[in-house]
Order: sequence, then C-alpha cells, then structure tokens
Amino acid sequence: MTSDPGLLRLDCGVAVLRPWRRDDLASVRLHAHPAADATGPALAYPYPYSGGDGRAWLERAVAARGRAWAIDSDGQAIGGVSLEPDRADAGASCELGYWIGRRFHGRGLMGAVLAAFVPAALRTPGMSRLTALVYPGNPASCRVLEKTGFRREWSRRTAIVDCDGRSVVASLYAIGTSGEHAA
Repeated sequence: MTSDPGLLRLDCGVAVLRPWRRDDLASVRLHAHPAADATGPALAYPYPYSGGDGRAWLERAVAARGRAWAIDSDGQAIGGVSLEPDRADAGASCELGYWIGRRFHGRGLMGAVLAAFVPAALRTPGMSRLTALVYPGNPASCRVLEKTGFRREWSRRTAIVDCDGRSVVASLYAIGTSGEHAA
C-alpha cells in the first residue's frame, strides 16, 4: 500500500507503530478482544476468538506489511492499525481499521496513535482520503475519529447481521488530504 518509508515505523509519542512480527503472537493472544471493539476492517479481526485464530490473524498481519502495523508499547504489541485500499477508488482512498487491548482503553493511547498516523498516511503519494466504519456500541471510536479530524458522512443499515439476525447500522467517517471532511 505504501511507498512512504516513514510509515514503516512511526513514533506516536505514547507508543510506536511498527510492522507486525511473528513473535507478536503472545501479545495478540493476551490483548485480543471481540470484534465489536475494533473499528473498520482491522484485517478481519476474528470473533469469537479462539487460540488458533491468533496465529492465522497474525500471519495475515505480517503479510500485510505496509498496510498493517502493531501498536508497540514497552516492546509489546497492544493493538493494531491497518489500511485497506478501496479498489473502486484506485487506491486513492483507504479504509482505516484499528483496535487496542481492553486494558489500554480510556488512556488516550488510540487518540495519540491516530493523531500521528492519519497525517502520515494522508501524505502517502496518491492518497487523498481515509474512511473508517464504526459499529454500534463503540462511541469511543467515534470520539477518537472526530478528535483526529474525521467527520461522520452517513449512518445506515449494512449487510452485516447481529446474533439475532438483525442488520447492523454502521456509521462511516472520512477525512481528506486537506484535513477536512472529504465528500
């Protein structure tokens, strides 16, 4: 996805974004939580989460170098950030996904990570827009995105169904290269 070497490793102040490594498996197993806490694709974060899911998920994350990063705090992968190119937009737009271990919620870590990551991602040659899809029950993600400059474009029913068979209403947030809401 990226030809910008600055996105291979990024110091976010409170943590470092770096490529995923196979030796992150213990951290992934420790900090994994339900997909309801993840925003966007987050490399198809598994739920319900089983022991084998960690290894399979980590293999996809390692292979997605330049599109997926571990959030590293004190040498431990405590979450992740990913970009999934929008194929309909020839890669000029990407969907942002992210997650962080529950014990790190409410500390402002994800806000600090995205405050560093989003401007760097938007400086990538050819990149003009980032989007993020947020599902119900995750108001903290909405706040983090809004503080980072994203604006809600729409909320609508999706093809995703909950455990009761009802379609889920999701909200799409977006930001463009000017830092403003991109329509």
